[in-house]
Amino acid sequence: MRTRRALIVGVVVLVLGGILVGCGRSSVRIGWRETSGLRHKTARYRSFDGMERSSFRARSGDTIQVEYEVEVEDGTLTLTLTDPDGEALWEETLEENAADVSRLSAPQDGRYRLRIEGDSAQGAFDVSWQTGTD
Repeated sequence: MRTRRALIVGVVVLVLGGILVGCGRSSVRIGWRETSGLRHKTARYRSFDGMERSSFRARSGDTIQVEYEVEVEDGTLTLTLTDPDGEALWEETLEENAADVSRLSAPQDGRYRLRIEGDSAQGAFDVSWQTGTD
């Protein structure tokens, strides 16, 4: 009887744990500290293999400004801005520390996506973006 009760409790705990893990994006990452907002994303990490994404709206002719400062101690970090059709407008692949500001003209109205992709990367990034007319 005692073993049966322990088995039932164990199954219930596993099922509830699986349900909770499946709800939304997990924010637990070992060696990862992040802050983000509507127009910026900052992180420091021991190991980054994957992708972070943000999106924003722009109108045709708006200036899109992407400012970044990255520390790359190991691996590579790639920043990519895509238009509403998914075509890359701008891309930087970084293998060392760098900082820059890029300004582009939005070719069309819609939602633009900024991807930050790590490939065995170790270090940090601070990326911000804004839109507006000249």
